Amino acid sequence: MILDNCRLVSETAATQLALGCTCTLYQRSLAALPTKSRVLWVEDSARFDLQHMLGPIFASRRYDLTLAENATSGADYLRQRNFDAVVVDVRLPPGTHPYWRAIYNNAGADRTNAKLGLPLLGWLLDRIDALRRAGIDIADHETPPRRPKWDVSPQQIGVFSVENRGEIGPALELLGVDFLQEKRPGLPDSVLIDIVDELLG
Repeated sequence: MILDNCRLVSETAATQLALGCTCTLYQRSLAALPTKSRVLWVEDSARFDLQHMLGPIFASRRYDLTLAENATSGADYLRQRNFDAVVVDVRLPPGTHPYWRAIYNNAGADRTNAKLGLPLLGWLLDRIDALRRAGIDIADHETPPRRPKWDVSPQQIGVFSVENRGEIGPALELLGVDFLQEKRPGLPDSVLIDIVDELLG
């Protein structure tokens, strides 16, 4: 049966939407679809963990996951759309934006020293000044990227990194971010979905 050029039985709702369907039955089926929560994972080694940590996320079909592999792409995604949860590694490469590159270069072009995930979160939460007062290097001579227009709270953010609370806890307190999952050997494959579930629970 075809109504308004929509194959109501054989086509998925997404395909029907692409066809520009306006029929009432289609609109009801689309409204009944569950809304997926949007999650951004900023992690330079995420592509190497696809089969392990990302598998449970995709299998759950509950999350719309976006991957960013450096500070520049993370900031770009955060400006382009809003997210329900943001998971960030602390040891990020800078990418191409001069602001992130300047912080990285000031730290000797070393991810461990630069800890770009912290300035990225300071930028996202509009708390760069607090990090600067704490002695975290912020590239004052470079203009940071324009901040996102959507409101984000520290409760939406999780840090997933090799650093422990003793190393980055004071900076996280300045940012208001409570959630920290330390990367360590033996973590289950479900660790990423467990982080997201806790942030959105």
